[in-house]
Amino acid sequence: MVILKVGEKDANYPYTVMKKETKHFSNLNVTQYIIESQGDNLIYEEAVAEGLYEFNSNPHYLLSKIFDLQDSTSLFVKNGLEALQLQLKDGTKLNLFMLQQDGSILRLLYGMSDEAFEEKVKKLTGKTIQKQGATPLKAPITQWSEKVNGIDGVLSSTDH
Repeated sequence: MVILKVGEKDANYPYTVMKKETKHFSNLNVTQYIIESQGDNLIYEEAVAEGLYEFNSNPHYLLSKIFDLQDSTSLFVKNGLEALQLQLKDGTKLNLFMLQQDGSILRLLYGMSDEAFEEKVKKLTGKTIQKQGATPLKAPITQWSEKVNGIDGVLSSTDH
């Protein structure tokens, strides 16, 4: 169960793992899951920086580097959890929850339908959202690579 918490409110995603893959880069490990939750195929990714590295503290910069991002709209941010609607350069539209409570771990949950996303955002914040026509996904679409790992400022050394 993926549990999203905002204060005393929470939203749950019970799931079944369809596929799991781990990618190893020099200072970063990314585990990608394709999960099925309440009829939606979702992508859950956990990226962990190794040793003396941490993620850039600007989450929108991170998203611009790991997705081919054209635009993003933040719906709320609370305790490291952020709900966003993304539009990629190829026209793909995504609903995304991003959790970054610690500088060395980044968690992403994306691919949910507008209806499922709106239900969770409303449960967590009481807000309704504008539906954007989110694109269903069959596989992760993030662009993790050695290039993202350090050169583009996604990761930085804490050993200054």
